[in-house]
Amino acid sequence: MREKRDFAQRTRVLPSDQVRKKYFLVYEGEDTELIYFEAVNRYRDQIGIHPLIEMIPLVRSYSEKGWSNPKKILGRVLANLKEQAISYETLLNWIMDYFQEDRNIAANKFKLKDIWNILIWICKEKLH
Repeated sequence: MREKRDFAQRTRVLPSDQVRKKYFLVYEGEDTELIYFEAVNRYRDQIGIHPLIEMIPLVRSYSEKGWSNPKKILGRVLANLKEQAISYETLLNWIMDYFQEDRNIAANKFKLKDIWNILIWICKEKLH
């Protein structure tokens, strides 16, 4: 999983020792729930959300598409946070996330599946 940001977008650096709390709101859906939370973030002042609280949706990686169990999703988030070295799966998900943002590749779901299968094959057969 990754934060919903464009690739190469820098993370905001705070000028002081301010602490930003991070809340993980785990939900089932990928489409409408994202719209709901983006609206909450947009109207945060009217709702009364403190300015130091930042809400950033986590976008599911390619291998996590279709997951609907919040416990499983939270488990993946926690595993990503604990990851010392980058796993092959994380690296492959980053590659697929990049391809999904490319309109030409993302338009063809079957092409993405083929790329994913080739990358998995390379990791298993060539990289062991």
